[in-house]
Amino acid sequence: MAQWTRLRAVAASLGETRISTLFRHDPERVGRYAVTLDDLHLDYSKHLLDDDARRGLLQLAEAVDLRQRIDGLFSGAEVNNTERRPALHTLMRECDPGAKVEVDGVNLVPTVFAQRQRLQEFVTGFERGTLRGVTGKRLDTVVNLGVGGSDLGAVMASHALAGYHRPGVTTHFVSGMDGVQLADVLATVDPARTLFIISSKSFSTPDTFGNAQVMRRWLEDRLGPRAVAVHVVAISSKPEAMTAWGIADDHQFLMGEWVGGRYSVSSAVGLPLALTIGWSQFSEFLAGMHRMDRHFREAPFEQNMPVIMGLLAVWHRNCLDTHGHVVLPYDHRFGRFPAYLQQLDMESNGKSVRRDGSPVSVPTAPLLLGEFGGNAQHSFLQLIHQGMERVTVDFLLPAQGSGGSEGQQDLTLANGLAQAQALMEGRDEAAMTVAMQAAGLSPERIEALLPHRTQPGNVSSSTLVFPRVDPHHLGMLMALYEHRVFVQSVVWDINPFDQWGVELGKLMADDLIDAVAGRAEPPAEVDASTAALIRRLRRYRE
Repeated sequence: MAQWTRLRAVAASLGETRISTLFRHDPERVGRYAVTLDDLHLDYSKHLLDDDARRGLLQLAEAVDLRQRIDGLFSGAEVNNTERRPALHTLMRECDPGAKVEVDGVNLVPTVFAQRQRLQEFVTGFERGTLRGVTGKRLDTVVNLGVGGSDLGAVMASHALAGYHRPGVTTHFVSGMDGVQLADVLATVDPARTLFIISSKSFSTPDTFGNAQVMRRWLEDRLGPRAVAVHVVAISSKPEAMTAWGIADDHQFLMGEWVGGRYSVSSAVGLPLALTIGWSQFSEFLAGMHRMDRHFREAPFEQNMPVIMGLLAVWHRNCLDTHGHVVLPYDHRFGRFPAYLQQLDMESNGKSVRRDGSPVSVPTAPLLLGEFGGNAQHSFLQLIHQGMERVTVDFLLPAQGSGGSEGQQDLTLANGLAQAQALMEGRDEAAMTVAMQAAGLSPERIEALLPHRTQPGNVSSSTLVFPRVDPHHLGMLMALYEHRVFVQSVVWDINPFDQWGVELGKLMADDLIDAVAGRAEPPAEVDASTAALIRRLRRYRE
């Protein structure tokens, strides 16, 4: 494609250009390399990017029919071609009941709004205290059993919105297949006051159902055989399976096959979040997601936040040879956001074949990592400042903190801004020499330390600034990164809505369980290393 050739030529022409030089040559750069949606502001001026590169990226977006693909995403086209279904997570936060989205000739909007109404009524009953357990006690504790997309988004959002939790409500999330996490939770909750949620699209995930069976026995031992029908709610696309497990009809909430797990927090999978923060705040969360959806669908590409962020990721990955992306939220409660993004980004775009099955010709998703920014500064940011890997960074800076004093928030924001500046500017030998001379170091000591204390800089970063981590802004940010992932997938022509690689390990685990448990020898087709490890593990368990 000619656009790739031109972009790589632009990248070569930038060569060793310093980002700081781009600022000196363009006094208006800060204003021109920014996008604002309401009070969410993206500054991408600290990228190794000039006007030619930006123009080329926008031309690439046109060449791959990005606008048409965005329209298809929202209108119910079969964007998940390997599983022959649409990906309509955006429909789950649609605000207009009169909208029309048809799949196989059926308008899905009435069904979506009917399910949302059921969720609202259930959450409202929980808020008002009309949901009671078998002993008559008010339910005020929530335990969500799920893994992957049935866990990561909701648990991240619950932690991020800790300041919005309803008083008296306690929520736990259990994802660990080893049972330890569940045991720890069960040791702290009162069964008579606890509502359990089984969240599994397939209603067969081994991790989740190992925990669900333990929970069931624990609950029935303490409250009797009626407990499951009263104390357990299920979320799945399989109503027959929920009924067979004993879930009462009014405790079953459906999610469509066309909602992928990692995109599902705005569906019924978000129930634990809604119970925790209340329906009014959950509605604000959905409204924030919908606001970003509308922006993504309607804004011109040059002022379209998800498009710009997606194209920047493509530019760095495919033209500047970066190998990683780092996300640093500067709010401790928001610190789980990178873990949520790891699934969203790498499970979606960690692919090596195009939609038609042919090999991709360029690298796809890089490794993504992140942490609360204040902690990251004392751990892996050293590698970014002086290591060998080329990465890009997103700084997420809420102006108002979710806790702590005003002075602590000043310190937090100053550190986030300083890290972005330091990564861009670095410190050359001349500046470092002056600094060490001012500190009184001898010429010999300066010469010895100089190679160790200089920093190359020129690390590209984006900064997202917004008032606070609240339900609305969190919804906007989550939808922003969802759409950023989609933009990259369109450019790379890959399917971001399947995850066949994950399935292989699950299938192999099924073949190994009997051998690990000592009920059988390792299968004949298992490699020698795995067979030897199984035997050693069995000895250690004796």
